[in-house]
Amino acid sequence: MPLKTMKLKYEKLTVPDNMELLSEEIDLLQPLKEVTVLFYTSDFVSISFLFPAIFNLIEYTVPGFDFKFSHTKILKEELLRTIKGRFDYINQDQNVFIKVAAFLDFRYKKFHFIHDETVRNVQLSLEKKFLVKN
Repeated sequence: MPLKTMKLKYEKLTVPDNMELLSEEIDLLQPLKEVTVLFYTSDFVSISFLFPAIFNLIEYTVPGFDFKFSHTKILKEELLRTIKGRFDYINQDQNVFIKVAAFLDFRYKKFHFIHDETVRNVQLSLEKKFLVKN
């Protein structure tokens, strides 16, 4: 269900709990804001950090949050599902150039943003093969 059509019933909360809920929601949305600002205020071509930024959001940042309130937990799962759906094209074979752009950028060349060494090595190998082949 798209975020804009999500209808959640808020639990009856005290004022301090409402503030804590709001704080959780801000914490969840802050990384998304930072990535958005990065893309829209950049003075240079941003395709090279598209893969690292989205990969980091999907694999580490958003899943890494642990929330107290059920509303924020549901919002987190829906946000993650929406981001994955919106940026699914990054992982499709015909769009390998997005990953290659990250590989060619000296800031991301070693794909240090991928914590799992096996996954990192597979991605690096694929990008190198693509460059050699083309």
